[in-house]
Amino acid sequence: MREIKITNMSAVIWCKSKFNQSYNYINIDTLVLKDGVNILTGEIDSGGWGVSYMLSMADYDKKMLPGCPNDEMKIFIDGEWVRLSEVCKNACYMDRCYPLFSSKRKVSSMVANALKKSGVPYTVEEVRQLFNISDFRFERPLSGVGNEIFRCMAAIGTAAGKGMFCFPWMSALHLGYYQRQLFDPIETLAKIGKTIILPRTAGEAERVNVVTRSENNWTQGDISLS
Repeated sequence: MREIKITNMSAVIWCKSKFNQSYNYINIDTLVLKDGVNILTGEIDSGGWGVSYMLSMADYDKKMLPGCPNDEMKIFIDGEWVRLSEVCKNACYMDRCYPLFSSKRKVSSMVANALKKSGVPYTVEEVRQLFNISDFRFERPLSGVGNEIFRCMAAIGTAAGKGMFCFPWMSALHLGYYQRQLFDPIETLAKIGKTIILPRTAGEAERVNVVTRSENNWTQGDISLS
């Protein structure tokens, strides 16, 4: 997956996560998402979260809102038209409400099971090391991994063969709290060729500088939807 282009999207979407829930109002003529980190900058209800939620949760949250997406919306991957359901199958919503994270088993078992189903050529230990997950937290369920939650969810999603990782909207408070526990797995996902969508607050930019731009960087940069 190299480029995702969404056109003529108009919707009101009810988004939810461990942290927040909010209506999102979306009116987009064209939005292009690329491999690497796509930061959708705006307030909680300004559309970024709606895009992230729709692409990853449309097949699972039927209460997201009826009539969403609108009939005129089109999605293209590398110029080829695809259905929203096809995108959703390849996407992973980075929150405990996503079905892949519903198990109460320990993270290592969830990774092992995902690898068995997907055939992704990693071992369980390679996945743990890839995302630098603590040994003792790797042997706990997601409810007990503390601030390594995003490392663990990224590990499970990668083991399942997901290509797109969609985050809930993140406030300055949450970004400041998680810091490297959020940014490190995002960087790892980008380096192994995944597409990341990170809706985030428009304020306090100095506290939420997720990426460092360089000539070899993997990020597309900020996309303002406000």
